[in-house]
Amino acid sequence: MTTSQESFIKIMNDMEKVLADIGLSHLSTEKKGATFIEYQGTDDTRVTFMFGPSDWDVEMIIKRNGIKYAFKDLLQIPSIAQWTKDNRYIQETRDRSIADEVGWAVKLLKFVFEINLGQTQTT
Repeated sequence: MTTSQESFIKIMNDMEKVLADIGLSHLSTEKKGATFIEYQGTDDTRVTFMFGPSDWDVEMIIKRNGIKYAFKDLLQIPSIAQWTKDNRYIQETRDRSIADEVGWAVKLLKFVFEINLGQTQTT
């Protein structure tokens, strides 16, 4: 495991209180090339954060009510597309920061939960 992957795991651990506040609890951490950290909601919701090869970016997949939403799928929902336009990810430092990426993804996730994705929207 790389130092970056270890940092990713630590940052996700630090975010667990925020994730718990929106109803998610840690389900699993799996390291196989990339690192996958999965959270489960009180309903049928699962959220997976991924970090690792090939592009070393933080990615998030939401599964709710049997539907899988990758970032590109979320952008098809008008309110989420507008939120991402209004809250663009801005790299805070010259070097790419895993903490900044995770923080932005969690802010997006909080918004997704606010609009009750999969309950009131259609894709």
